Amino acid sequence: MPSYPAEVTRITDLLRKGPRGMSVGEIADAIGINRNTAARYLDMLLVGGQVEMRTFGKAKVFFLSQRVPISAMLNISSDLVMVLDSYTRIILANDQILSFCKASREDTIGRDLEKTSLVIFSHPKLLEYMNDRNGKLGSTEVIRLLRGGEEHFFRQKIFPTVFDDGVPGVTVILEEITEQIAAEEALRQSEEMFRTLVSDISDVIWATDGTGAITYISPRSGPVCGSTPEEMIGRRFTDFMDPKEGERFRREIQPFILREAAWPLVECNFKKPDGEVIAVELSATPITVPDVEGLPLFLGYRGAFRNVTERNRAIKQVRQWKRFLNSIVENIPDMVTVEELENHTLVFFNRASEEFIGVPRDFLVGKRPDRIFSEEYAALWMKTSRDVERSGETLDLIRQIVSGEGKEEKTLRTKKIPIFSSNGKMRYILGIITDITEEKRAADRILRERNLALRFEEAGTFQEASFHCLEAMLTLTGMETGGIYRQNGGGELKRIALLGEELIPQRFHTSALINTEGEAYFFEKEIPEAFEGDLSSLVLIPVTPDEGRGLCILLASQKNLRIPAHIREGLQSLIALTKTGFSRLIAEERLKEERDLANSYLQLAGVLIAVIGTDGRIEMINRKGCTTLGYREEELIGADWFETVVPEEIQDGLHIRFNRLIELGIEPSESETSPIIDRSGRLRQIRWHNTLIRNREGVITAVVSAGEEEEPQEHIYSEEATSHQ
Repeated sequence: MPSYPAEVTRITDLLRKGPRGMSVGEIADAIGINRNTAARYLDMLLVGGQVEMRTFGKAKVFFLSQRVPISAMLNISSDLVMVLDSYTRIILANDQILSFCKASREDTIGRDLEKTSLVIFSHPKLLEYMNDRNGKLGSTEVIRLLRGGEEHFFRQKIFPTVFDDGVPGVTVILEEITEQIAAEEALRQSEEMFRTLVSDISDVIWATDGTGAITYISPRSGPVCGSTPEEMIGRRFTDFMDPKEGERFRREIQPFILREAAWPLVECNFKKPDGEVIAVELSATPITVPDVEGLPLFLGYRGAFRNVTERNRAIKQVRQWKRFLNSIVENIPDMVTVEELENHTLVFFNRASEEFIGVPRDFLVGKRPDRIFSEEYAALWMKTSRDVERSGETLDLIRQIVSGEGKEEKTLRTKKIPIFSSNGKMRYILGIITDITEEKRAADRILRERNLALRFEEAGTFQEASFHCLEAMLTLTGMETGGIYRQNGGGELKRIALLGEELIPQRFHTSALINTEGEAYFFEKEIPEAFEGDLSSLVLIPVTPDEGRGLCILLASQKNLRIPAHIREGLQSLIALTKTGFSRLIAEERLKEERDLANSYLQLAGVLIAVIGTDGRIEMINRKGCTTLGYREEELIGADWFETVVPEEIQDGLHIRFNRLIELGIEPSESETSPIIDRSGRLRQIRWHNTLIRNREGVITAVVSAGEEEEPQEHIYSEEATSHQ
């Protein structure tokens, strides 16, 4: 600390005791020094600010200065302050710097800076200033300190200081600017982010003054509308539009400008320098500042615009595509519905749905299924919707329903598809209902006809085929009983087959038949008298003539059955198939009868008769032939004629001749003689009469040989006979 002469202390004590002030002479007399010395000491105190001087005429009166101690003033300041002498000893430190360094005044004052807690402020800039002042007036810089892992910034101000004894020192004032630096950094980052945002976003940011002239526009203006910010600033948006478009734009925004209000989204067309016209969408909010009275003062607008040309084109395409899809949905024959899952109400119906239900869609939208469909179908609808909602998968099923009282049964194929929102939540179920009634009926009809045709093919007799026919017709019509009748010579129809209960008569007269020209006749109200009994429904079906005698199928039921049109059509197809099947079976039976009759004639013939196939094997031989050859019939059928009954010496020659006859189709001679050998090895001389059998195309299928034995022969056939054969 600087030292003062004892007289200076005595002078300050003297002035403290005399608050009214003292002159130089009074002070000199009081302490016993001369006036010059007292005046010199008083000048020192005056310069140091410890005393004050007032002039009364020619007299100078000195008073003790009324000032706050420097230490108290420094403690009032929020800055950190310390005073150092030329040896970097701490002369003074305020409470703020001691608190920041967590130091006490006793451990700090009078000690070297490097040996105290305030050493953290021993910054190179401070030491450099103290070592090389050379008349410097002061220094200001920002320093950065780390304390306890936290970063602090201070604005350091160094001022030269002279103590009362003339010894030089420095005063260091440290203003903490940590928050200011953080705010400036945040502002810098915000500005950087804003610049990046403005340059990178697709929107163009702009601002105008109160007249509409552009005062700022972001660099995106170049890529968007073909003009740089420099080319657009100072101009108005209408300068970049066709005159008519500009006039329309002004009319649209004028009401908002008059109210100094924000614009809604406004769409207009900009014309680029190359002539291309683009659609832009603008929005704007007013720029205001408070005036002297606190009211908003309008300065202009700021806002953004973007190029929406591609968006508008996409929207147009989507609308066209939506109209196209809507036209498809409206015109397809399938029923299309949309069910909203929150309340399980139907929110969309296409035209086919409207026609199927029979109610205008305006009355259907928003209703639940049980308010629209029949009870049975509504229950099925809600069950399938719950299944789709639970599984999240498409459901496909086929059901037969009756859409209303008195209506025909319909076969519907229902496909339900879950529709999900963008967040993956199921919101709707798309229903596609196809009426496959006709397809199902056609498929059933084909299946019935195929099964009946197979049964006819498998049937061995007319009686067996009759039961298959009746079974198919009863199943189709729902009748309880059926019978097939054949007309006899007396004009009466007699039942030859019955399936079901005994509800129909054994016979009836042909006068009961209706001339239906081969089609079925349905009795649904009045039953002919010829068919006595408790019958409510009857079907008469003439089938096919049989040598002038008719065949008739009769179907009957005690129930009053209403046969719908599609069942009648199906029955008619079965009738046509039955006619064909019965005709074939009748023809086969007649052919069998004729064949059996012919066979009986052959069996009774007194000559050997054999049918030889083109492969040389025996297809038929009569009883006389078996007796002559000594074999049973089953031993000969299928056996090779030449290897079995022709003598070995002439087998090859006869076989070659036979094959040539088949290949060339040459008619054999009317008669010829050749031997055969019987089972016992005995040769028999036979005179043969051979005939070729041809099919409809004229192809030879067999040879019929009829032979009569001339006379017994016990020797081997001569070479001459071989040559003749």
